[in-house]
Amino acid sequence: MLEYELLELAYMLKPVRSLILKSVGNIPCVGALVRGSEIPLPRWLAQALESQGFVEIQEGSISLQDLFKTKFSQQQQREQLLKLEDFFYFVARDLIKTLEKQAKERSDVYLMTTTSRAQRDLIELFNIRFGYVLKAVRLGKLSVVEKSLSVEERIIAKKVLELVDRWMELVRDGKHE
Repeated sequence: MLEYELLELAYMLKPVRSLILKSVGNIPCVGALVRGSEIPLPRWLAQALESQGFVEIQEGSISLQDLFKTKFSQQQQREQLLKLEDFFYFVARDLIKTLEKQAKERSDVYLMTTTSRAQRDLIELFNIRFGYVLKAVRLGKLSVVEKSLSVEERIIAKKVLELVDRWMELVRDGKHE
């Protein structure tokens, strides 16, 4: 799906605040990285440098506790959607992939179990929130919830709205594009 690929690209290009752990010579389009400084780097570069021990990403990530807390808070808010940051699902996916890798490398059963729970919680959070989106589309009130949606959810919501509008046109007029 083109929208997903473009969203993934936007996610990887978005700058994240990074703490320089080791000085690095001149990097094209970035310059020299000086130990102890904090600078915004495109996520793809920050991740590559972090994997080599040169930087530590300071923002744009979440912990397991953040994921569990977000799901729990959303469950408690029965009448409204909590505001999710853009790329929330991508960040959560990256967390889960990192934990899976660590669990396999260490053969850590507890970490594997925790990672599985995180995957279930992320899916459950999406299902709860998607229910709100469907209700808003059905009632013609998408604009009311749109400000609380992550960029991923907004794209899905607009696709669902397009599909519903096409279906209604077909039912009403018997015509389709």
